[in-house]
Amino acid sequence: MDRTLTFGDLLRRYRETAHLTQEEVAERAGLTPQAISLLERGERRKPQRYTVRKLAETLQLSPGDRAEFEAAARLAPTVRTADSPPRHSLPIPATPLIGRSREVGEVASTLQETSVRLLTLTGPGGVGKTRLALQAASALLREYADGVYFVALTPIEDPSLVASAIARELGLEESGGRPLTEDLSAYLQEKHVLLVLDNFEQVLEAAPLVAQMLVACARLKILVTTRAALRVRGEREFLVSPLPVPALGQQATPEAVSQFASVRLFIERARDARSEFELTAENATAVAEICRRLDGLPLAIELAAARARFLPPKMLAERLSNALRVLTDGPRDLPARQRTLRATIDWSYQLLDQQTRALFARLAVFSGGCSLDAAEAVCGGGDLDVDVLARLGSLVENSLLRQEEELDGEPRFMMLETIHEYARERLEERGEAHTLRRQHAEYYLELAELAEPRLWGGSEQRGWLERLEADHENLRAALTWFLKTGSPELGLRLAGALG
Repeated sequence: MDRTLTFGDLLRRYRETAHLTQEEVAERAGLTPQAISLLERGERRKPQRYTVRKLAETLQLSPGDRAEFEAAARLAPTVRTADSPPRHSLPIPATPLIGRSREVGEVASTLQETSVRLLTLTGPGGVGKTRLALQAASALLREYADGVYFVALTPIEDPSLVASAIARELGLEESGGRPLTEDLSAYLQEKHVLLVLDNFEQVLEAAPLVAQMLVACARLKILVTTRAALRVRGEREFLVSPLPVPALGQQATPEAVSQFASVRLFIERARDARSEFELTAENATAVAEICRRLDGLPLAIELAAARARFLPPKMLAERLSNALRVLTDGPRDLPARQRTLRATIDWSYQLLDQQTRALFARLAVFSGGCSLDAAEAVCGGGDLDVDVLARLGSLVENSLLRQEEELDGEPRFMMLETIHEYARERLEERGEAHTLRRQHAEYYLELAELAEPRLWGGSEQRGWLERLEADHENLRAALTWFLKTGSPELGLRLAGALG
Protein backbone atom coordinates (compact mmCIF):
# COMPACT_ATOMS: atom_id res chain seq x y z
CA MET A 1 0.00 0.00 0.00
CA ASP A 2 1.19 3.50 -0.78
CA ARG A 3 1.70 4.84 2.76
CA THR A 4 1.59 8.44 1.55
CA LEU A 5 -2.11 8.14 0.81
CA THR A 6 -4.38 8.96 3.73
CA PHE A 7 -7.89 7.65 4.18
CA GLY A 8 -9.22 10.99 2.87
CA ASP A 9 -7.00 10.73 -0.20
CA LEU A 10 -8.28 7.24 -0.96
CA LEU A 11 -11.90 8.23 -0.40
CA ARG A 12 -11.56 11.10 -2.86
CA ARG A 13 -9.72 8.94 -5.42
CA TYR A 14 -12.26 6.10 -5.31
CA ARG A 15 -15.17 8.55 -5.40
CA GLU A 16 -13.81 10.31 -8.47
CA THR A 17 -13.04 6.98 -10.15
CA ALA A 18 -16.69 6.01 -9.62
CA HIS A 19 -17.75 9.39 -11.13
CA LEU A 20 -19.75 10.28 -8.02
CA THR A 21 -20.16 13.63 -6.29
CA GLN A 22 -19.86 14.02 -2.53
CA GLU A 23 -23.63 14.48 -2.41
CA GLU A 24 -24.24 11.22 -4.30
CA VAL A 25 -21.90 9.23 -2.06
CA ALA A 26 -23.53 10.76 1.04
CA GLU A 27 -27.03 9.89 -0.18
CA ARG A 28 -26.14 6.26 -0.91
CA ALA A 29 -24.11 5.72 2.25
CA GLY A 30 -26.59 7.39 4.61
CA LEU A 31 -24.20 10.21 5.54
CA THR A 32 -24.16 13.95 4.87
CA PRO A 33 -22.19 15.78 2.18
CA GLN A 34 -20.50 17.73 4.99
CA ALA A 35 -19.30 14.46 6.56
CA ILE A 36 -17.84 13.27 3.25
CA SER A 37 -16.09 16.61 2.80
CA LEU A 38 -14.60 16.49 6.31
CA LEU A 39 -13.40 12.90 5.80
CA GLU A 40 -11.73 13.77 2.51
CA ARG A 41 -9.99 16.78 4.08
CA GLY A 42 -8.87 14.72 7.10
CA GLU A 43 -10.76 17.00 9.50
CA ARG A 44 -12.86 14.32 11.15
CA ARG A 45 -12.13 11.71 13.80
CA LYS A 46 -11.09 8.22 12.75
CA PRO A 47 -14.12 6.90 10.79
CA GLN A 48 -16.22 4.22 12.45
CA ARG A 49 -16.09 0.70 11.02
CA TYR A 50 -19.74 0.96 10.02
CA THR A 51 -19.00 4.15 8.06
CA VAL A 52 -16.01 2.56 6.33
CA ARG A 53 -18.10 -0.49 5.38
CA LYS A 54 -20.95 1.60 3.97
CA LEU A 55 -18.51 3.73 1.96
CA ALA A 56 -16.76 0.64 0.58
CA GLU A 57 -20.12 -0.82 -0.47
CA THR A 58 -21.22 2.46 -2.01
CA LEU A 59 -17.98 2.80 -3.99
CA GLN A 60 -18.12 -0.91 -5.00
CA LEU A 61 -14.48 -1.47 -4.10
CA SER A 62 -12.66 -4.60 -5.18
CA PRO A 63 -11.34 -6.88 -2.37
CA GLY A 64 -7.83 -5.43 -2.78
CA ASP A 65 -8.98 -1.81 -2.81
CA ARG A 66 -11.26 -2.48 0.14
CA ALA A 67 -8.39 -3.90 2.19
CA GLU A 68 -6.29 -0.81 1.42
CA PHE A 69 -9.25 1.44 2.27
CA GLU A 70 -9.87 -0.25 5.63
CA ALA A 71 -6.17 -0.20 6.51
CA ALA A 72 -6.01 3.54 5.82
CA ALA A 73 -9.03 4.05 8.05
CA ARG A 74 -7.27 2.29 10.92
CA LEU A 75 -4.27 4.58 10.47
CA ALA A 76 -6.36 7.77 10.39
CA PRO A 77 -5.61 10.25 13.20
CA THR A 78 -7.81 9.84 16.27
CA VAL A 79 -8.09 13.56 16.96
CA ARG A 80 -9.35 16.49 14.93
CA THR A 81 -6.93 18.85 13.31
CA ALA A 82 -8.41 21.73 15.29
CA ASP A 83 -6.96 22.55 18.69
CA SER A 84 -9.90 20.93 20.47
CA PRO A 85 -13.07 19.13 19.44
CA PRO A 86 -16.29 21.17 19.37
CA ARG A 87 -18.37 21.06 22.53
CA HIS A 88 -21.78 19.50 22.13
CA SER A 89 -24.39 17.30 23.80
CA LEU A 90 -25.90 15.79 20.66
CA PRO A 91 -27.00 12.18 21.14
CA ILE A 92 -25.53 9.69 18.67
CA PRO A 93 -28.28 7.98 16.60
CA ALA A 94 -28.18 4.19 16.57
CA THR A 95 -28.73 4.01 12.80
CA PRO A 96 -27.64 6.16 9.82
CA LEU A 97 -30.02 8.70 8.34
CA ILE A 98 -31.34 7.63 4.92
CA GLY A 99 -32.63 9.83 2.15
CA ARG A 100 -32.29 13.27 3.73
CA SER A 101 -29.02 14.65 2.36
CA ARG A 102 -30.79 17.47 0.51
CA GLU A 103 -32.81 18.47 3.59
CA VAL A 104 -29.74 18.28 5.84
CA GLY A 105 -27.92 20.65 3.51
CA GLU A 106 -30.87 23.04 3.33
CA VAL A 107 -31.33 23.15 7.11
CA ALA A 108 -27.60 23.64 7.71
CA SER A 109 -27.28 26.39 5.10
CA THR A 110 -30.43 28.14 6.38
CA LEU A 111 -28.99 28.23 9.90
CA GLN A 112 -25.85 29.82 8.50
CA GLU A 113 -27.84 32.75 7.11
CA THR A 114 -27.23 35.82 9.23
CA SER A 115 -30.92 36.78 9.19
CA VAL A 116 -32.11 33.41 10.53
CA ARG A 117 -31.96 33.11 14.31
CA LEU A 118 -34.83 30.67 14.88
CA LEU A 119 -35.46 27.74 12.53
CA THR A 120 -38.44 25.50 13.25
CA LEU A 121 -38.72 22.03 11.73
CA THR A 122 -42.39 21.07 11.51
CA GLY A 123 -44.18 18.00 10.19
CA PRO A 124 -46.34 15.07 11.28
CA GLY A 125 -45.26 12.67 13.99
CA GLY A 126 -42.83 10.06 12.75
CA VAL A 127 -41.61 12.08 9.75
CA GLY A 128 -38.06 12.32 11.15
CA LYS A 129 -37.76 15.89 12.43
CA THR A 130 -35.45 14.95 15.30
CA ARG A 131 -33.10 12.89 13.14
CA LEU A 132 -32.90 15.68 10.57
CA ALA A 133 -32.16 18.24 13.30
CA LEU A 134 -29.42 16.06 14.79
CA GLN A 135 -27.75 15.49 11.41
CA ALA A 136 -27.85 19.16 10.48
CA ALA A 137 -26.57 20.22 13.92
CA SER A 138 -23.74 17.68 13.67
CA ALA A 139 -22.71 19.17 10.34
CA LEU A 140 -22.43 22.59 12.01
CA LEU A 141 -20.43 21.67 15.11
CA ARG A 142 -17.40 23.68 14.01
CA GLU A 143 -19.52 26.76 13.33
CA TYR A 144 -20.38 27.41 17.00
CA ALA A 145 -17.38 28.20 19.14
CA ASP A 146 -19.25 27.78 22.43
CA GLY A 147 -21.05 24.57 21.59
CA VAL A 148 -24.15 22.87 20.22
CA TYR A 149 -26.61 21.63 22.86
CA PHE A 150 -29.56 19.27 22.52
CA VAL A 151 -32.50 19.75 24.89
CA ALA A 152 -35.06 16.92 24.91
CA LEU A 153 -38.45 18.33 25.89
CA THR A 154 -40.45 15.10 25.50
CA PRO A 155 -40.65 14.42 29.28
CA ILE A 156 -41.84 17.99 30.00
CA GLU A 157 -45.51 18.99 29.96
CA ASP A 158 -45.28 22.18 32.04
CA PRO A 159 -44.05 25.11 29.88
CA SER A 160 -42.60 26.79 32.96
CA LEU A 161 -40.01 23.98 33.21
CA VAL A 162 -38.48 24.61 29.78
CA ALA A 163 -36.00 27.16 31.13
CA SER A 164 -34.83 24.65 33.75
CA ALA A 165 -34.35 21.97 31.07
CA ILE A 166 -32.20 24.32 28.98
CA ALA A 167 -30.17 25.44 32.00
CA ARG A 168 -29.56 21.83 33.05
CA GLU A 169 -28.26 20.93 29.58
CA LEU A 170 -25.92 23.94 29.61
CA GLY A 171 -24.64 23.03 33.08
CA LEU A 172 -25.96 26.30 34.46
CA GLU A 173 -26.94 26.39 38.13
CA GLU A 174 -29.77 28.63 39.27
CA SER A 175 -28.58 31.62 41.25
CA GLY A 176 -31.78 32.06 43.19
CA GLY A 177 -31.33 35.81 43.16
CA ARG A 178 -33.24 36.46 39.94
CA PRO A 179 -35.53 34.60 37.53
CA LEU A 180 -33.90 31.68 35.74
CA THR A 181 -34.81 33.19 32.37
CA GLU A 182 -32.59 36.16 33.20
CA ASP A 183 -29.76 33.83 34.27
CA LEU A 184 -30.05 32.04 30.93
CA SER A 185 -29.93 35.25 28.96
CA ALA A 186 -26.97 36.53 30.95
CA TYR A 187 -25.07 33.25 30.51
CA LEU A 188 -25.67 33.09 26.75
CA GLN A 189 -25.40 36.80 26.04
CA GLU A 190 -21.88 36.73 24.60
CA LYS A 191 -21.73 33.07 23.60
CA HIS A 192 -21.91 31.65 20.08
CA VAL A 193 -24.21 28.68 20.69
CA LEU A 194 -26.73 26.57 18.78
CA LEU A 195 -29.58 25.22 20.91
CA VAL A 196 -31.62 22.30 19.55
CA LEU A 197 -35.00 22.21 21.31
CA ASP A 198 -36.62 18.87 20.51
CA ASN A 199 -40.38 18.12 20.62
CA PHE A 200 -41.63 21.57 21.53
CA GLU A 201 -45.28 20.92 20.63
CA GLN A 202 -46.54 20.13 24.13
CA VAL A 203 -44.90 23.23 25.66
CA LEU A 204 -45.86 25.83 23.03
CA GLU A 205 -46.75 28.33 25.75
CA ALA A 206 -43.00 28.59 26.39
CA ALA A 207 -42.50 30.15 22.94
CA PRO A 208 -42.08 33.68 24.45
CA LEU A 209 -39.04 32.36 26.36
CA VAL A 210 -37.41 31.42 23.04
CA ALA A 211 -38.13 34.88 21.63
CA GLN A 212 -36.80 36.54 24.78
CA MET A 213 -33.53 34.60 24.66
CA LEU A 214 -32.96 35.49 21.00
CA VAL A 215 -33.48 39.19 21.70
CA ALA A 216 -31.03 39.14 24.63
CA CYS A 217 -28.37 36.94 23.03
CA ALA A 218 -27.13 38.27 19.70
CA ARG A 219 -24.99 35.23 18.79
CA LEU A 220 -27.47 32.56 19.85
CA LYS A 221 -29.30 30.45 17.27
CA ILE A 222 -32.11 28.00 18.02
CA LEU A 223 -33.25 24.99 16.03
CA VAL A 224 -36.64 23.63 17.11
CA THR A 225 -38.46 20.41 16.21
CA THR A 226 -42.21 20.50 16.73
CA ARG A 227 -45.49 19.41 15.18
CA ALA A 228 -46.79 22.98 15.48
CA ALA A 229 -44.86 26.20 14.78
CA LEU A 230 -44.02 28.54 17.68
CA ARG A 231 -45.59 31.54 15.93
CA VAL A 232 -43.15 34.14 17.23
CA ARG A 233 -41.51 36.96 15.27
CA GLY A 234 -38.43 36.03 13.30
CA GLU A 235 -39.32 32.35 13.09
CA ARG A 236 -38.36 30.59 9.84
CA GLU A 237 -40.40 27.41 9.33
CA PHE A 238 -39.06 24.36 7.48
CA LEU A 239 -41.68 21.73 6.65
CA VAL A 240 -40.26 18.19 6.83
CA SER A 241 -42.10 16.08 4.28
CA PRO A 242 -42.31 12.27 4.12
CA LEU A 243 -39.82 10.42 1.96
CA PRO A 244 -40.55 10.07 -1.78
CA VAL A 245 -42.35 6.86 -2.77
CA PRO A 246 -42.67 4.98 -6.08
CA ALA A 247 -45.65 6.14 -8.11
CA LEU A 248 -48.61 3.84 -8.61
CA GLY A 249 -48.11 1.93 -11.85
CA GLN A 250 -44.40 2.67 -11.98
CA GLN A 251 -42.16 -0.17 -13.14
CA ALA A 252 -41.44 -2.15 -9.97
CA THR A 253 -38.04 -3.64 -10.66
CA PRO A 254 -35.49 -3.73 -7.81
CA GLU A 255 -33.33 -1.23 -9.69
CA ALA A 256 -36.23 1.20 -10.24
CA VAL A 257 -37.82 1.19 -6.79
CA SER A 258 -34.52 1.21 -4.89
CA GLN A 259 -33.93 4.73 -6.23
CA PHE A 260 -36.53 5.94 -3.70
CA ALA A 261 -35.36 6.78 -0.18
CA SER A 262 -38.49 5.23 1.36
CA VAL A 263 -37.64 1.87 -0.24
CA ARG A 264 -33.99 2.09 0.81
CA LEU A 265 -35.11 2.79 4.38
CA PHE A 266 -37.40 -0.25 4.33
CA ILE A 267 -34.57 -2.44 3.01
CA GLU A 268 -32.10 -1.31 5.68
CA ARG A 269 -34.54 -1.78 8.56
CA ALA A 270 -35.77 -5.11 7.18
CA ARG A 271 -32.15 -6.29 7.16
CA ASP A 272 -31.87 -5.24 10.80
CA ALA A 273 -34.81 -7.53 11.54
CA ARG A 274 -33.73 -10.35 9.20
CA SER A 275 -30.14 -10.18 7.97
CA GLU A 276 -30.76 -12.19 4.80
CA PHE A 277 -33.51 -9.87 3.52
CA GLU A 278 -32.98 -8.71 -0.07
CA LEU A 279 -35.01 -6.66 -2.53
CA THR A 280 -35.84 -9.01 -5.41
CA ALA A 281 -37.92 -9.09 -8.57
CA GLU A 282 -40.47 -11.12 -6.61
CA ASN A 283 -40.94 -8.72 -3.68
CA ALA A 284 -40.15 -5.29 -5.24
CA THR A 285 -43.80 -4.60 -6.12
CA ALA A 286 -44.93 -5.39 -2.56
CA VAL A 287 -42.18 -3.26 -0.99
CA ALA A 288 -43.14 -0.33 -3.23
CA GLU A 289 -46.79 -0.81 -2.23
CA ILE A 290 -45.89 -0.82 1.48
CA CYS A 291 -43.98 2.47 1.17
CA ARG A 292 -46.83 3.98 -0.85
CA ARG A 293 -49.53 2.93 1.62
CA LEU A 294 -47.50 4.38 4.46
CA ASP A 295 -47.08 7.71 2.59
CA GLY A 296 -43.29 7.53 2.91
CA LEU A 297 -43.55 8.21 6.66
CA PRO A 298 -40.18 7.04 8.10
CA LEU A 299 -41.49 5.83 11.48
CA ALA A 300 -44.29 3.84 9.82
CA ILE A 301 -41.83 2.30 7.34
CA GLU A 302 -39.46 1.33 10.14
CA LEU A 303 -42.28 -0.29 12.13
CA ALA A 304 -43.42 -2.14 9.02
CA ALA A 305 -39.91 -3.29 8.15
CA ALA A 306 -39.55 -4.80 11.63
CA ARG A 307 -42.32 -7.22 10.62
CA ALA A 308 -40.01 -8.64 7.94
CA ARG A 309 -38.69 -10.89 10.69
CA PHE A 310 -41.67 -13.19 10.12
CA LEU A 311 -43.85 -11.67 7.34
CA PRO A 312 -42.84 -11.54 3.65
CA PRO A 313 -43.53 -8.16 1.99
CA LYS A 314 -46.57 -9.40 0.05
CA MET A 315 -48.35 -10.58 3.20
CA LEU A 316 -47.38 -7.39 5.03
CA ALA A 317 -48.75 -5.18 2.21
CA GLU A 318 -52.06 -7.06 2.31
CA ARG A 319 -52.43 -6.34 6.02
CA LEU A 320 -51.77 -2.61 5.80
CA SER A 321 -55.44 -1.83 5.17
CA ASN A 322 -55.41 -1.51 8.96
CA ALA A 323 -51.96 -0.09 9.53
CA LEU A 324 -52.70 1.11 13.08
CA ARG A 325 -53.18 -2.48 14.26
CA VAL A 326 -50.20 -3.86 12.35
CA LEU A 327 -47.56 -1.22 13.10
CA THR A 328 -46.88 -1.86 16.76
CA ASP A 329 -44.03 -3.18 18.91
CA GLY A 330 -41.42 -0.58 18.02
CA PRO A 331 -37.94 -0.65 19.59
CA ARG A 332 -37.98 -0.47 23.39
CA ASP A 333 -35.40 2.33 23.42
CA LEU A 334 -37.85 4.68 21.65
CA PRO A 335 -40.21 6.90 23.64
CA ALA A 336 -43.57 5.20 24.28
CA ARG A 337 -45.30 7.53 21.84
CA GLN A 338 -43.09 6.22 18.99
CA ARG A 339 -43.40 2.49 19.63
CA THR A 340 -46.69 2.25 17.76
CA LEU A 341 -48.07 4.31 14.91
CA ARG A 342 -51.31 4.82 16.84
CA ALA A 343 -49.48 6.28 19.83
CA THR A 344 -47.57 8.70 17.58
CA ILE A 345 -50.77 10.09 16.04
CA ASP A 346 -52.58 10.06 19.37
CA TRP A 347 -49.83 12.29 20.81
CA SER A 348 -50.78 15.01 18.31
CA TYR A 349 -54.52 14.43 18.71
CA GLN A 350 -54.41 14.86 22.49
CA LEU A 351 -52.87 18.33 22.06
CA LEU A 352 -56.04 19.60 20.29
CA ASP A 353 -59.00 21.28 21.97
CA GLN A 354 -62.34 19.47 21.95
CA GLN A 355 -63.89 21.19 18.95
CA THR A 356 -60.77 20.83 16.83
CA ARG A 357 -60.78 17.12 17.67
CA ALA A 358 -64.40 16.98 16.51
CA LEU A 359 -63.55 18.63 13.19
CA PHE A 360 -60.57 16.32 12.73
CA ALA A 361 -62.84 13.29 13.11
CA ARG A 362 -65.47 14.70 10.77
CA LEU A 363 -62.91 15.37 8.04
CA ALA A 364 -62.34 11.61 7.86
CA VAL A 365 -65.53 11.39 5.78
CA PHE A 366 -63.66 12.82 2.77
CA SER A 367 -61.62 10.72 0.36
CA GLY A 368 -58.63 12.29 -1.34
CA GLY A 369 -58.94 15.57 0.52
CA CYS A 370 -61.45 18.39 0.29
CA SER A 371 -61.86 22.07 -0.49
CA LEU A 372 -62.57 24.71 2.14
CA ASP A 373 -66.16 25.03 0.86
CA ALA A 374 -66.71 21.28 1.19
CA ALA A 375 -65.27 21.18 4.72
CA GLU A 376 -67.55 24.01 5.85
CA ALA A 377 -70.65 22.55 4.17
CA VAL A 378 -70.22 18.95 5.34
CA CYS A 379 -68.51 19.37 8.72
CA GLY A 380 -69.76 22.72 9.95
CA GLY A 381 -73.00 21.66 11.56
CA GLY A 382 -73.80 20.67 15.14
CA ASP A 383 -71.26 21.99 17.62
CA LEU A 384 -69.09 23.41 14.82
CA ASP A 385 -71.39 26.08 13.45
CA VAL A 386 -68.64 28.71 13.37
CA ASP A 387 -64.95 29.15 12.68
CA VAL A 388 -64.30 25.93 10.76
CA LEU A 389 -61.55 27.82 8.92
CA ALA A 390 -59.68 28.60 12.15
CA ARG A 391 -59.87 24.97 13.25
CA LEU A 392 -58.64 23.81 9.87
CA GLY A 393 -55.70 26.14 10.41
CA SER A 394 -55.04 24.55 13.78
CA LEU A 395 -55.02 21.06 12.24
CA VAL A 396 -52.57 22.22 9.58
CA GLU A 397 -50.35 23.84 12.22
CA ASN A 398 -50.37 20.61 14.24
CA SER A 399 -49.37 18.61 11.15
CA LEU A 400 -52.56 16.52 11.10
CA LEU A 401 -53.63 18.09 7.81
CA ARG A 402 -51.64 19.11 4.76
CA GLN A 403 -52.66 22.21 2.84
CA GLU A 404 -52.10 22.19 -0.90
CA GLU A 405 -53.06 24.66 -3.60
CA GLU A 406 -55.37 23.69 -6.44
CA LEU A 407 -54.86 25.02 -9.97
CA ASP A 408 -57.18 27.95 -9.28
CA GLY A 409 -55.22 28.92 -6.17
CA GLU A 410 -57.87 27.63 -3.75
CA PRO A 411 -56.59 25.66 -0.75
CA ARG A 412 -57.19 21.93 -0.53
CA PHE A 413 -56.81 19.95 2.68
CA MET A 414 -55.37 16.43 2.71
CA MET A 415 -54.57 13.75 5.30
CA LEU A 416 -51.81 11.18 5.15
CA GLU A 417 -53.46 7.77 4.86
CA THR A 418 -52.31 6.57 8.28
CA ILE A 419 -53.70 9.75 9.89
CA HIS A 420 -56.91 9.31 7.85
CA GLU A 421 -57.34 5.82 9.30
CA TYR A 422 -56.97 7.20 12.82
CA ALA A 423 -59.51 9.97 12.07
CA ARG A 424 -62.03 7.39 10.80
CA GLU A 425 -61.79 5.60 14.14
CA ARG A 426 -62.47 8.83 15.99
CA LEU A 427 -65.48 9.52 13.72
CA GLU A 428 -66.98 6.11 14.53
CA GLU A 429 -66.40 6.73 18.24
CA ARG A 430 -68.37 9.98 18.06
CA GLY A 431 -71.39 8.21 16.55
CA GLU A 432 -71.59 10.73 13.71
CA ALA A 433 -70.41 8.55 10.84
CA HIS A 434 -73.84 7.91 9.30
CA THR A 435 -74.89 11.56 9.45
CA LEU A 436 -71.58 12.84 8.05
CA ARG A 437 -71.56 10.34 5.18
CA ARG A 438 -75.09 11.35 4.23
CA GLN A 439 -74.14 15.05 4.31
CA HIS A 440 -71.02 14.25 2.29
CA ALA A 441 -72.96 12.38 -0.40
CA GLU A 442 -75.63 15.09 -0.63
CA TYR A 443 -72.97 17.80 -0.97
CA TYR A 444 -71.29 16.05 -3.88
CA LEU A 445 -74.62 15.33 -5.58
CA GLU A 446 -75.39 19.04 -5.40
CA LEU A 447 -71.88 19.86 -6.70
CA ALA A 448 -72.27 17.47 -9.66
CA GLU A 449 -75.67 18.88 -10.60
CA LEU A 450 -74.30 22.41 -10.34
CA ALA A 451 -71.45 21.41 -12.66
CA GLU A 452 -73.55 19.54 -15.25
CA PRO A 453 -74.72 22.46 -17.44
CA ARG A 454 -71.18 23.88 -17.39
CA LEU A 455 -69.56 20.71 -18.76
CA TRP A 456 -70.89 21.10 -22.30
CA GLY A 457 -68.55 23.87 -23.39
CA GLY A 458 -67.96 27.54 -22.72
CA SER A 459 -65.37 29.38 -20.69
CA GLU A 460 -66.15 27.51 -17.44
CA GLN A 461 -65.86 23.97 -18.83
CA ARG A 462 -62.17 23.40 -18.15
CA GLY A 463 -62.31 24.78 -14.60
CA TRP A 464 -65.25 22.56 -13.67
CA LEU A 465 -63.66 19.48 -15.20
CA GLU A 466 -60.53 20.10 -13.13
CA ARG A 467 -62.60 20.65 -10.00
CA LEU A 468 -64.50 17.38 -10.47
CA GLU A 469 -61.27 15.53 -11.24
CA ALA A 470 -59.79 16.77 -7.94
CA ASP A 471 -62.85 15.32 -6.17
CA HIS A 472 -62.94 12.06 -8.13
CA GLU A 473 -62.57 9.92 -5.00
CA ASN A 474 -65.22 11.92 -3.12
CA LEU A 475 -67.68 11.55 -6.00
CA ARG A 476 -67.07 7.81 -6.09
CA ALA A 477 -67.57 7.59 -2.31
CA ALA A 478 -70.85 9.51 -2.62
CA LEU A 479 -72.11 7.16 -5.35
CA THR A 480 -71.16 4.13 -3.24
CA TRP A 481 -73.01 5.61 -0.26
CA PHE A 482 -76.23 6.12 -2.23
CA LEU A 483 -76.13 2.55 -3.54
CA LYS A 484 -75.36 1.00 -0.16
CA THR A 485 -78.08 2.91 1.71
CA GLY A 486 -80.93 2.11 -0.66
CA SER A 487 -81.02 5.44 -2.52
CA PRO A 488 -80.47 4.28 -6.12
CA GLU A 489 -82.43 7.21 -7.54
CA LEU A 490 -79.94 9.65 -5.95
CA GLY A 491 -77.09 7.53 -7.28
CA LEU A 492 -78.61 7.71 -10.76
CA ARG A 493 -78.91 11.49 -10.46
CA LEU A 494 -75.23 11.70 -9.52
CA ALA A 495 -74.12 9.37 -12.34
CA GLY A 496 -76.34 11.21 -14.81
CA ALA A 497 -74.96 14.60 -13.87
CA LEU A 498 -71.41 13.34 -14.42
CA GLY A 499 -72.21 11.39 -17.59
